[in-house]
Amino acid sequence: MQTIPLIKLKDKKIIEEHKSLLDDLAEDSLIYIYDLDGIKKDKPDLCIYQKLSKKFNLWIDSGPRDLGDIVDIFLTGAVSVTIREKYCPQIDIAQIREISENKVYIFLSDKEDRLIYDVDGLVIINEKQDNFDFQATDLLKKYSRQKDVFIYEGDVSNLAYWSKSEIKGLLVDVNKWKEANEWILKEK
Repeated sequence: MQTIPLIKLKDKKIIEEHKSLLDDLAEDSLIYIYDLDGIKKDKPDLCIYQKLSKKFNLWIDSGPRDLGDIVDIFLTGAVSVTIREKYCPQIDIAQIREISENKVYIFLSDKEDRLIYDVDGLVIINEKQDNFDFQATDLLKKYSRQKDVFIYEGDVSNLAYWSKSEIKGLLVDVNKWKEANEWILKEK
């Protein structure tokens, strides 16, 4: 199972507890950027993406609202983008494929049962850190058979649960990533 460090951006900066840990990551590491300004306020931090993309491969989750926002994200150097249909309900994945070969993921809630588009995978961010119920677990199995599924996990004590699932990987806060990665490697 792949573990990807997650960096949170808020108020036009990397949150402090994450910023100091960037130096510990290897150059060209894949990093998931969880941009709260972009998601909640439609004010993505493109300058930060551009700076970080010089050293890392970025997967951006900033709540793009239209195709132009997605183009802007890719122009900053991002290799992947997460689309939240709540903010971009009319998005045409085929249009994105015409302009870029970068990876495109769809954000889903853990209870959302729906058809999956021509995307590379799914991202489920359990922001409230609720336990997944039977229905949500069933959906995860279904989705994992169709696409790559990545789950945000804020609690490393839940790694044993995820190691038994069929998901492709975990998005883990960068301050917990080293611990999570060591646990995964030890279990192999």
